[in-house]
Amino acid sequence: DGIDRTEWSTTLTAAHAYLTTKGWGLLWTGIVDALVKFEWSHYHMEECGRLPTGTRPEEFAQWMKEHRIYGDFRLGAGFGERLLAWWKDLGPDERWDGVDAETLPHAFRQLEAWPSHRWVRLDASGRSGMVLLVLGLAWWGQGLWNE
Repeated sequence: DGIDRTEWSTTLTAAHAYLTTKGWGLLWTGIVDALVKFEWSHYHMEECGRLPTGTRPEEFAQWMKEHRIYGDFRLGAGFGERLLAWWKDLGPDERWDGVDAETLPHAFRQLEAWPSHRWVRLDASGRSGMVLLVLGLAWWGQGLWNE
């Protein structure tokens, strides 16, 4: 694929190897590519940050206890709802004003509608950063695929 991975972190290397096994089309590939660009933009920073854990689904803690092996993971009932609740908790609250099931996809496309300082909680790279959100999407997607 022509990608130079020589300076990738072990986290990004392992995550990318798993995430790219999903043949879910261009939107999924775009998400994975965006994760790579985000992680690379933080590569030489000393402080990587961590995503807040308050509403993070408990499956992530279990996965961490099991040595962070990147692959499909057994999910509890309601994982998708808990993942969405965590996502909602990470960004500006008002982005959800008037959002229902029909307008949800539009809400995800409106990230540029708020100043960047409102997204500071998402400025987290490395093993406890954005890779967890994308990993959660992969788990959720695989669970739906398997149904």
